[in-house]
Amino acid sequence: MIELTTQCPQCQHQFDVTLEQLQQRKGLLRCPRCAQIFDAYECAVAKAQTAPSVSSITEPVIPAPTPSPTPGSSKPPSFSISAATSDSESESQSHFISQPVSAPIAEGPQIKTRAQTAAAIRSSQPIQSAAESDEDIRVYLNRDGRSEPRWQVQPDTTVPHFSAEPRRVVALDESSSTDYGWSRPLWVLLVWVLVVMTALQLLYVYRAQIANTVSFTRPVLQRLCDGLGCSIPYMRTVEAIEIRQSSLQQQPNFEQKGQYAYLLQLQLKNTLAWAQEWPTLVVSFTDASAAALATLPIEPQQYLAPSQRQRPFEPGAQLTIRLPVLLPNKKINGFTVEKYYP
Repeated sequence: MIELTTQCPQCQHQFDVTLEQLQQRKGLLRCPRCAQIFDAYECAVAKAQTAPSVSSITEPVIPAPTPSPTPGSSKPPSFSISAATSDSESESQSHFISQPVSAPIAEGPQIKTRAQTAAAIRSSQPIQSAAESDEDIRVYLNRDGRSEPRWQVQPDTTVPHFSAEPRRVVALDESSSTDYGWSRPLWVLLVWVLVVMTALQLLYVYRAQIANTVSFTRPVLQRLCDGLGCSIPYMRTVEAIEIRQSSLQQQPNFEQKGQYAYLLQLQLKNTLAWAQEWPTLVVSFTDASAAALATLPIEPQQYLAPSQRQRPFEPGAQLTIRLPVLLPNKKINGFTVEKYYP
């Protein structure tokens, strides 16, 4: 397990962390003593070792034969770090080199070892042999020579390119201009036809309101309606018709076959500023106990003279009605008159 010794910059407390923990936390640690968060790589320190340090290697490493173990011996072979190591041991360990390796000896064939091709790494402590499996391997990083990345933003010097093109004018030929000249009056005519048709429809729907409000337009509208088979009614505001006088008189010496004769007299007045249609009258007869004896509807053809039936009820005009009434076997004590438009 690879460990790294780091020191808290706040309380100067030193403790060990593994490389896996540094990779999980991206190098950031919290001090177990003062809870200060710091970068473990930048605050890495060298831990004191009791073993003597190995001198720097300045000569090429020459591989030596590995001694074979004696059969039957139970004691494991001991290993020591020397200037000459085997090729297999050099593959399982790394050496910290403080200066470049000198040129190989001219005599004999040149043998390149792993120590010669490894990069120069500075360290204050050596790496222990892989044979010592009881102790952990410690790696010490020197970040003094680390350079921070620099970011530089280059300005955009690209100049937009604009190209001028001649304006294109689409020329109309004689046929298209001729068609356009004919289509414009056609559209104008079509618009006028639609306007006239809309006006005629509104005139037909609101003919009664127009004729009653503007009285001099009634003859013209009436001629138009005669050709279309329609009529122009007058105003029908029953609230504007008042019953000024009303009376019911029994005819003397008139009694035959159990019937009684009465004379009904009414006076109507149109209080509206416009002419109206003649209303329909409803006369209800009651006895002494106010019970209804009979109801008699009276239409305009019954109480108007033939000369008045073709004319409307003029504004402000009054009409007196005298109408005989026959009731069988009953004596009338009272009556009521109501008016309405069917």
